[in-house]
Amino acid sequence: MKTKLIFLISVLLLISLSSCSGAHEEIPTEEYVLTSGFEGGNLAFLGVGGKINGIYNPVLVGEPGQTITVTLINGGYADHIFAVPELSIESAVVSEKGDTVSVTFTLPDKPITLDYYDSAHNHAALGMKGIISVSMEEPQAEEPSAQPSDSTTTVQVSSGPAAIIQKGGCGACHIIPGIPSAIGTVGPDLTRIGELIVERMQSEEYDGTAEDMTAYLRESILTPDAFLAPDCSGVPCLPGLMPATIRDLLSESELNTLVDFLASLPEGAESLAATAGDQGEVLLAAQPELSEEDFAWAKQTFFERCAGCHGTLRKGATGPALTPETTLPKGTLKSLDDS
Repeated sequence: MKTKLIFLISVLLLISLSSCSGAHEEIPTEEYVLTSGFEGGNLAFLGVGGKINGIYNPVLVGEPGQTITVTLINGGYADHIFAVPELSIESAVVSEKGDTVSVTFTLPDKPITLDYYDSAHNHAALGMKGIISVSMEEPQAEEPSAQPSDSTTTVQVSSGPAAIIQKGGCGACHIIPGIPSAIGTVGPDLTRIGELIVERMQSEEYDGTAEDMTAYLRESILTPDAFLAPDCSGVPCLPGLMPATIRDLLSESELNTLVDFLASLPEGAESLAATAGDQGEVLLAAQPELSEEDFAWAKQTFFERCAGCHGTLRKGATGPALTPETTLPKGTLKSLDDS
């Protein structure tokens, strides 16, 4: 009798362990894509695709014991590293614009909040940091704040192309002229999108349903996998790279504004810059001319030596702002050779 009882208990334990193991394996791997960007003049991670698309330093969510894969894309200058110190996780360095690296790790078996950040240089102190929420429950979205009875002004303020592009998170993947924050290298460069659309629609490779430029742009936003562009930073674009969730973020009016702006490029970027007013146009005309080599050197030098105090967008941090309206009136320093 005692032998049978021990045998029965052993069988029950094996069944229980097997069930637990099966339940653990059924948790799908969660995948996140981050790129380096800027928010309010400071460095930040920017979410790409899915629920974190367009969100700065997004909260990465996973269940206890779940496997997480994070892909980091270098969106600009300097080195970047994805690190989770509590789990001794640190990715390889991505140094060049467009470089990618992925790390896969398993979350702890209990609810906990973990920090992640960019461990390269002082990037964490400059703003590249967020949290990983390990929880059995999906975090609840905050209730939207009450809107005033007359919200016309609010709608008008946030309905321009730049605001819509920021809302959709388009700059995380695309270079878009006229939008300083749109420096992504994941998707196609949209600088000459109007010309490229004409070429693509006339080619035998186009298998979408659009018959004109506006329809093509709407199709690329609403059903991005209907036709895959041939060039994403030097390689063919892959299905699923462009999130289809943008259609849920933008209203019909915002979508029309975005399509009209993209169809106007590159000339439309000049019109957008002109909305800064007469002072903005004068400042633009007064900027000193630099060669491409000098301009590249100046950007790299500012980022490495100056951005820590003056902000990566020159809008000031611990040091004063160095934006054109402040610096241009002071003139430029001649070299010793010119004196």
